[in-house]
Amino acid sequence: MSYDKDKIVVTKEEYDVLKIVAKMETCDIEEVAKKLNVDRNALMRKIAEMERKGLLRTIKKEAEVIELTNEGKEYIRRGLPEEHILDIVTEKENISIEELYNMAKVRGIDRKVVNIGIMHLARLGVVKINKGYVTLVKERLEEVKQDRRKFREFLSDLIVGKVALKDKERYIKEARRRKLIQIKRRSKLMISITDSAKDMLNRGAVVVARLVTRLTPELITSGKWREVIIKPYDLSVEVPEVFPGRKHPYMEFLDQIREILVSMGFEEVKGPHIELEFWNFDALFQAQDHPAREIHDT
Repeated sequence: MSYDKDKIVVTKEEYDVLKIVAKMETCDIEEVAKKLNVDRNALMRKIAEMERKGLLRTIKKEAEVIELTNEGKEYIRRGLPEEHILDIVTEKENISIEELYNMAKVRGIDRKVVNIGIMHLARLGVVKINKGYVTLVKERLEEVKQDRRKFREFLSDLIVGKVALKDKERYIKEARRRKLIQIKRRSKLMISITDSAKDMLNRGAVVVARLVTRLTPELITSGKWREVIIKPYDLSVEVPEVFPGRKHPYMEFLDQIREILVSMGFEEVKGPHIELEFWNFDALFQAQDHPAREIHDT
């Protein structure tokens, strides 16, 4: 297959990315990865190649991301403390704190959670605390129940990423104050299609084919080289420098001596006795059969 300079050749995966971005105009890389069901890092390499071809444009944007803390996740799983305590107070309408502790214990709720629940119910004005008793304010009951349900739904939506932050400032402030969420700043990679790429798509100038970087014997013998497009090389690009490691010449010399001696029938021995012989005598250049060795070899 010949290479036409008036057309742009892309892989099937790159073409799928191009179609999605063209339809959405501007989108987040996470959205594209989700739609294609591919890994984000693998998609990054494709996008970099497409940007080099002039098909896509990338922009990095700083954005605030809301994440649930472990305590926030626990509240979603088990329910808000104030909801549990409100259920008990609703049954009794007027209950001593000690009795409230006991009833909560039966339901598997410890004192810490009870205290948290009472504090938030009092803040919401649905209970009054006087002389060790918790009294229900019936007029506020339905309103507070609905408000707590919405707050719990707000936390649940954060997990699946469906939450719309508009008009949720009050819940965000409360969740931050209670350390149920944490807000982090992260950079998001936004992708948009270039005007030239859009024009090429409309003209059908984007060719989908299998690109190969080298011609193998299998491609030649099978004749499949006619069905692929060989990616052109840019010979002006410098290749990376390689600094291979090399053994020190003296270590190479020692290895040669070792091989010669072993081939002559000598055995290489290791151990503390040999090491002491080496450091006490050989390292001091004492001859093997010198009388001084017999004197000191004790």
